[in-house]
Amino acid sequence: MSNTHDVMNLRQLEYFVAAVDAGTMTEASRRLYVSQSAISLSIAQLESSIDTQLLVRAKGQPLQLTEAGRRVLPRARALLAHAEQVRSFVKDEADVLRGSLVVGCTSLAAPFVLPELLKVFAERQPEIVVDFIEAPSDKLAESLASGRCEIALLYDQNRVHDIVVEPLRTGRPYAVFDPDHPLAGRGSVGLDELAPHPLIMLDNAPSREYHRALFAAAGFQPSVRHYVSTFDMAHALVSRGLGYATMLGWPSVDYSHGGRGLVQVPIHDDPLTNELVLAHSAAVQLSRRAQAFASSCRDIVPRL
Repeated sequence: MSNTHDVMNLRQLEYFVAAVDAGTMTEASRRLYVSQSAISLSIAQLESSIDTQLLVRAKGQPLQLTEAGRRVLPRARALLAHAEQVRSFVKDEADVLRGSLVVGCTSLAAPFVLPELLKVFAERQPEIVVDFIEAPSDKLAESLASGRCEIALLYDQNRVHDIVVEPLRTGRPYAVFDPDHPLAGRGSVGLDELAPHPLIMLDNAPSREYHRALFAAAGFQPSVRHYVSTFDMAHALVSRGLGYATMLGWPSVDYSHGGRGLVQVPIHDDPLTNELVLAHSAAVQLSRRAQAFASSCRDIVPRL
């Protein structure tokens, strides 16, 4: 006769995923409004049912996944997502979509894409609660693989295996100058003209790799004066005449935070382009909510 505790169930998977996301049993119990002992017991029963340890527990230390736990985690997320789809199928009436959806967007494009996209999607699907992860493209690819988010907008330069992508928008580079820069009045500039001038470079992926490749492909080495982590800092330094910056995709603001003017000039010489793509894990069948979000992305992103 089988023991009912040896049968894996969705509640055990839910508690396992919640504990991993929270980092500790205590925090998971706070988020789920259940006792810590209930979560600990459920995870122990899950490990017993599959005869495998999933978590390393050490007093006073965050929970750590075992190698088996790392393999089980994305599958547990997929099972829970599928169970939610079944619930939604039963509960939804007609074409009304309900529930939650986690999406991702690369940090470099998020300020230009997410506000309008979230606004339009909320108008189209008011019953769907959207949360988003804003991160570099390589981190978003990891989030897709692990199931932390279901669908994401990222740059194609960071494409990885087992990620399905759909191009939405091609970005072309441009330079940002202060109005007194000698190249600020040009209709376009070449990389040979930019290379001798001091560059303010965004020091994050994929921007750093892209812009180094951009100059290298043309046979030039940029003269980097400062590395920065945000658009705002790059604009602030440029507006004070400390260098120029190269950006990709969307023309940015005409003024820095200090109210100083900025000038944007396209880069010619047939420069490298980089595509913003809609991406999801090849191992996951998109929910109806994610499919609806993808439809909005196709409508909105290309014309932003």
